[in-house]
Amino acid sequence: MFPLPEWAPNVHPLIIHFPIALLSTAILIDLISLFTRKWQGVRIAAVILFALGAFGVLTAFLTGRSAADAFDLPSEVVSAVNNHADMAELTLWFFGIYAVIRLTVLWFDLQGRRWAQTGVHTLLFLIGVGGYYLVIQTGDLGARLVYAHGLGVQPVMEQAAASPSKPAPHVAPGEAVRMLIQKDDSWQWQPGIGAGQVLAEDFRFALGSFNDLSVEAAVADSALGVQLQRGPVLFTAGAQIASVQAEATLNAAQFDGTIRLVHHVQDAQNYDFLELTDGQLHQGRLQGGTRTIFAEQALDTTAWITLRAVSDGTHFRGYAGGKMLTHGHGDAPDPGPVGLYLDGSGTVLLRLLAATSLR
Repeated sequence: MFPLPEWAPNVHPLIIHFPIALLSTAILIDLISLFTRKWQGVRIAAVILFALGAFGVLTAFLTGRSAADAFDLPSEVVSAVNNHADMAELTLWFFGIYAVIRLTVLWFDLQGRRWAQTGVHTLLFLIGVGGYYLVIQTGDLGARLVYAHGLGVQPVMEQAAASPSKPAPHVAPGEAVRMLIQKDDSWQWQPGIGAGQVLAEDFRFALGSFNDLSVEAAVADSALGVQLQRGPVLFTAGAQIASVQAEATLNAAQFDGTIRLVHHVQDAQNYDFLELTDGQLHQGRLQGGTRTIFAEQALDTTAWITLRAVSDGTHFRGYAGGKMLTHGHGDAPDPGPVGLYLDGSGTVLLRLLAATSLR
């Protein structure tokens, strides 16, 4: 693998211009071939460029997905990244199928089939021009990520890493913090001493009740200690959010069981989750009580860690400690609130629970 320039965060920006140039040139040469039917080499050149362009789109798509997965994406750009990825995938499917059709028609053309030498070429040219609109839209969305959001620009990314866009409020020892509700339905909660009352009054229990918990402040850790008396329990807060980033900072070193950061909760049998259990991080969905795993990854659960589940449309990402560990896909869930599910024995220490509306 060749070394990247210092300015390049990944290989994607070095590759992306090749499929654009190949497909642009293919369209132009294909247009010329309509007026030079006797020069068969012009049409052959156009088809070869379409095939190379489709391969270039595939390479750009794969490197772009890898680049997005390598970033700890700020919540403000998650939806923009997913929009760019969805359009890029649509472009890939179009030109992959289009290239196969053009190669097939070219083969018939070289066999002397007259139907492949007349109006079919004009129709295929017009279809190719229409498909090029997808290239333009994909490029526009990608350019917005760089020039409007600063994604991949080193000074911006370094600044984002040094200062989170929505930091949690400082909590003094002995202070309880209620929900901080924002106008877009986002909220965050950093519990302190006396936060048990907040948990009892501001959260809704879809499974179990507040009486099934034993809660007390862990002053040394500036956290809330939550222990199950009976279980399991599932509690949520906030509004119904469609596109969401759910976040929890916790320590499960003294807990033996299952912890789920849940979102899009419909009821106790239907929700999406990012789950910690047996040293594994699972991203999945509970539907009608049936558990489906989208992606999983081994994870050290013996220290403080920040879990973050991002669900935007059909894209699902799971982060732990600022690194993306899971990236799954599935049907877009119905809007729902964010919360926690606990089932096991021992104590979970909780410093932060938050939900950010992405759209």
